[in-house]
Amino acid sequence: TEKIEIRAPETLTALNPFGFSVSVEGPSYRVGVNGQDIGGGSARGRVLRAKKKAGIELPFSADRARFLAAAGERWAVGAAVDAELAGTLTVHLASAAVEVPFRYPGRLSTDGARSGVFSHPDGAGSLSLDR
Repeated sequence: TEKIEIRAPETLTALNPFGFSVSVEGPSYRVGVNGQDIGGGSARGRVLRAKKKAGIELPFSADRARFLAAAGERWAVGAAVDAELAGTLTVHLASAAVEVPFRYPGRLSTDGARSGVFSHPDGAGSLSLDR
């Protein structure tokens, strides 16, 4: 089965408001296109330093046929489709683990993309065939 891979570097920015470092379990998430679930992924965990922001890259993969069915006939150079990335990030504090949900609606577009690579219009991600 041919897969599609989307990379969204630093799509999720985490801010640690505490005066001490906290451990963040790698988030897991699902991705939808035009309201249809097309795939998902998970990211590596990390330590967030006190009073600092950190970006967390959220790569995922999906079946190419499933993506194209959800994107519809309009998916071509110059096309854009509604997309959403949603999941949960778990922060480990000394007293408890706290689950923090996140949801990022947006659009995926081929505008300005080089051959075989599709980019998010805001520059926050790209969609490419993983062969």
